[in-house]
Amino acid sequence: MVRIVRNIFLVCLFLGNVSVAVLWAEQNEELSKEQIEKAKEKWQQLTPDEKQNLREKHKKWENLDPQKKKEIKKRFEKFQKLSPEEKDRVKQNWKRFKNLPPEKRQAMREKFERWQSLSPEEKQRIKNKRRMVESLPTQKREELKKRHAKWQSLPPAQRERLKNEFFSHKNTPQ
Repeated sequence: MVRIVRNIFLVCLFLGNVSVAVLWAEQNEELSKEQIEKAKEKWQQLTPDEKQNLREKHKKWENLDPQKKKEIKKRFEKFQKLSPEEKDRVKQNWKRFKNLPPEKRQAMREKFERWQSLSPEEKQRIKNKRRMVESLPTQKREELKKRHAKWQSLPPAQRERLKNEFFSHKNTPQ
């Protein structure tokens, strides 16, 4: 019975009924008979490939450490609270991310980790700059993008040298 309940848990997750799955997982109690029947019906509608995919996800879930499971449950709860439009946006972004080449995904993960390590003040400063750039006319934004791309294409040593030159001139009294 436990195996069936766990599979139902995964089916609920797969079919978007995250609140039921999270509720069960958090309380570690069996689902109601009605919920089980509903999940069984949905399970029967899945293709063999979808069922196999869920079995594999179940194995991964079983091997996760409790802290990771807790983090995932928390994200599911947060997702459930989003509006339908926000959920669609999250799903679209996830699809785009999954379709990126592995090196681009890794670069995005690293960028995200850097962002997470910033202080709240630094994050706010960056957000303010972004808002300022977004408020510029399109032509000006495009010009800035080109300049930024050119800057990024410079070797790091040259960028550092130019920054030092700029700041040394900026701080020199005239």
